[in-house]
Amino acid sequence: MTRAGTFVTGLAVLAVVSACDSGPEGPGHFEGRVTSPSGAPAGAVLLVTGSGIQGISPAAGSRAYGAPQAGSPDVYRVVAVNTAPGELRFRVEVADVGADLPVATVLEAVDEQNQPVPSPGVYEVRFSR
Repeated sequence: MTRAGTFVTGLAVLAVVSACDSGPEGPGHFEGRVTSPSGAPAGAVLLVTGSGIQGISPAAGSRAYGAPQAGSPDVYRVVAVNTAPGELRFRVEVADVGADLPVATVLEAVDEQNQPVPSPGVYEVRFSR
């Protein structure tokens, strides 16, 4: 094999190996943000589903509490409350940040005056690594 052929083969192997990197792995967290076209609620009750959930913790400006659903370790009921105006945020602690992002449904929500939001389905929960 010529020197040029060896170089090209080496580049091809490097490209294949580099493409196999799936990103970060191991314990960590995903951050959830509750959003809607009309702004974030002051508080919400959510159902969060995901692989390897270890717990729920607060994120900047919010308090969050969570517990696994009985018989479903991958499903957590979460209560998140804003302590200051702004986005409603929380963290989902997981065993492996290389896993798929969790999904969530807003079951109930309240506005800044602590009044129930009539249609909590307008809220979305977006997760990021």
